This record gives sequence, structure tokens and C-alpha cells, in this order.
Amino acid sequence: MKTITETNDRKWFTGKYIKNGKILGIFLYVIVFTGACVAFSSCAAGYVVTEPSYNDVYDRPVSPGLGYIWIDGDWRWNHRSNIYVHEHGYWTRPRTGQSYEPGHWESGPRGKSWVKGRWERRNNASGHVHDRDNNRR
Repeated sequence: MKTITETNDRKWFTGKYIKNGKILGIFLYVIVFTGACVAFSSCAAGYVVTEPSYNDVYDRPVSPGLGYIWIDGDWRWNHRSNIYVHEHGYWTRPRTGQSYEPGHWESGPRGKSWVKGRWERRNNASGHVHDRDNNRR
């Protein structure tokens, strides 16, 4: 009499699972998962030794109306050329209960990297800005 384990092992060797596509499905899943990990890990910004200089001069466009604020340009990491590229600023309306924290260069053990500007919630009683990153620790 055959045990369940012997029967299942024999199915693997006779190719029954391969014929049904289960092995192929698992293999494709692993390939897709690995590709997604590589793609999402490449979204991280790069590091530089010195901050890039911004030499492009452009005129700030006229405000589209009352109540708009100017957001200075940010640096964006270009994955193809492996350099930071400066993006122009823009006009926007302020967000209720939030203030805009401009981007800045941050030094670390691997070099300098750009921290993008972002909107942060304000505590109206004290005027304190709620830092979403510091509160995660």
C-alpha cells in the first residue's frame, strides 16, 4: 500500500504538476515578484558628493490670482542619467491646516540626497508643525 507522501512525490517526478502548469505558474509568480522588487527599489533617490548647482534662470510666472502661494522647485533623481534634475516651481493654493516645508539637502554616510518639499499638518494651538516622518519613530 502506498502512502500519501509517496503518491505526491511520484506526481512531481512523473510531470503531472508540470503538465498542469502549477510549476510554471509558481515560476512566473517568482519572476514577476522579483521584477517588481527591482523596479520599486529603483525609485529611491541617489546620492551625490556635492549639491548640484542650478544655473538655469527662469522668470517666475505671474500669480494666477489672490490666495496663491509660490512653491519653489524641487530636485528629482533621474534614474537613466543618475543625476539630479531641477524642476521649476509652481503656484498653488495653500492647504487648510497645513504649511509647506520646502525641500532641502540632507547629508548621510553615503553622501547628500534631496528631501522633497511637502505639506505638513499644523497644530493651530501652538503653531507647531506636525512632522509626519519624526512621529513614525
